[in-house]
Amino acid sequence: MTGSDKPIELLVLMDSAFPWISGGRETGMYNLSKQLRGRIHFTFVTHYMPPRLRTNRGFADLHEWARVVPVWIFSRRSWPIPRSRGTVNMFWFARRARSVGRRLGPFDAVLALNGGVVAGSAFKLSRCWGVPMVINYRSHWAAEAVGQLLLRPFGKRLEQLELSNLCRADLLLANGHDTATTLVEATGDASRVVAMCNGVNTDLFRPREPGAPRRWPPDKVVFISNSTLRGLKGLEVPMQCVSRMPPELRRQVQLVYAGRGRWAPYQAAARELGIAEQVEYVGELTHEEMALVLRDADVGMFPGRLGVGTQHAALECLASGLPLVAYDFADYPSLVEEDRTGKLVAMGDEAGFQEAMVYIIRGRNRLAEMSRCARQKSLEYSWPRISDRFFDALRRTVQAQGRVS
Repeated sequence: MTGSDKPIELLVLMDSAFPWISGGRETGMYNLSKQLRGRIHFTFVTHYMPPRLRTNRGFADLHEWARVVPVWIFSRRSWPIPRSRGTVNMFWFARRARSVGRRLGPFDAVLALNGGVVAGSAFKLSRCWGVPMVINYRSHWAAEAVGQLLLRPFGKRLEQLELSNLCRADLLLANGHDTATTLVEATGDASRVVAMCNGVNTDLFRPREPGAPRRWPPDKVVFISNSTLRGLKGLEVPMQCVSRMPPELRRQVQLVYAGRGRWAPYQAAARELGIAEQVEYVGELTHEEMALVLRDADVGMFPGRLGVGTQHAALECLASGLPLVAYDFADYPSLVEEDRTGKLVAMGDEAGFQEAMVYIIRGRNRLAEMSRCARQKSLEYSWPRISDRFFDALRRTVQAQGRVS
């Protein structure tokens, strides 16, 4: 369809209110499309978001280089059963996206996020035009879908749907090294799997200048969580660790939380543990605001219990010069080099997590060197590098089907 001097036309079925919200996958697609403008022309089919709810948290300029085609879905007010709304929207979006895509096409490739219902629509479009289907595998879709009340009885069927879509995809872009291994095991074909990983804006997220003032006292070791406030993030673990520390150590610690979600339960937990003075919530921040806050912290903390791939939040910490204290799951083993870019703790070992925090507090003279190593590690995940990897993998796949000369 295109010559070597023309961009690849890529259709992305984005089951999200992108660009009006800015979660992890939205941040990824925004940065990829921005870095690759001129080489790939992105068309996003997304959820429609009413103007009064649009906040454009940093993605307002997406329309300058990409096409966004919103699809109407059921709103919270128009759907009487809240738990079932997400389920209905998922199937409705998949159907409408297929219809819209057919009208806009043909394209050189079709991309879906994860291997669920929307990937089924991507497959039908790709076979209609004779182009590759690409899946950007970010999480275990079937497991998340079963978590919705209406889909629980269909767990086996959803597992089969996801596996079927993964096996018939022409290219599988894994969200990290751990997910790449999972995909190879699931499909039995390593040739279609690329460990693309997430990226980070290393220009925006960068360390604090030496000698520059910061918002917290210099005698405090500031541990920060820049993830969403959800139970699976284990955000109560650092609070429990601090509450068990000797008073002389506890006084040296400041726990800072930033992100979207309900803060009240965590605030109540801090009061109950008697460490309210050591805990601060700075709110839901834009990317620019988050970069400033991270610059003033010392250590990123990741005590989560569930997740896959390379986490955006962890990369933002590393790029800001913050070593990590993290449980040994997802792609953290690839990010954390012991005593260089952080401390890795066995999954669920709260005593070990506390020991890692104490080790850093007592050895705070090592923080400058760990900060340098953390920043150096993050450069492997800069968006230009990740975007080149994405483009090379997509171009090879498109060329294999004779779509690009």
